[in-house]
Amino acid sequence: MKNPKKSLHLNFDKNPVNIEYLKHANGMSYIEITETAPDENGKKKQARLSKAQFDTFVNGLLQFQKNFQEALNQEFQALTDAEKQHITQQYQAGAAAKELGDSLHTTEALIKMVLQSQGIKNP
Repeated sequence: MKNPKKSLHLNFDKNPVNIEYLKHANGMSYIEITETAPDENGKKKQARLSKAQFDTFVNGLLQFQKNFQEALNQEFQALTDAEKQHITQQYQAGAAAKELGDSLHTTEALIKMVLQSQGIKNP
């Protein structure tokens, strides 16, 4: 039987995820990651990681984060001043950062980066 010590719910648009730190009745502790939306077969995707595996997993994710940030910086540098101004104007006119990202075929993270560079705090 599961005995959760701590839980975290990540509310992604299409595939919310639960992360739980569990202590099993046999004394073993592990991390359980469950995608809460069922797959095409009606089953929820689930992964269990030991504490040692979790550290390796987190280090791998941090490396991916570094790669994603580098790619984001390159995308930002590729934007023209006119494109940055357009994004800022649309945001100030009421468009949400996520909507702007979707309509411009880019990420919400890039939109937020642009807005912050234009002096908008906490977009």
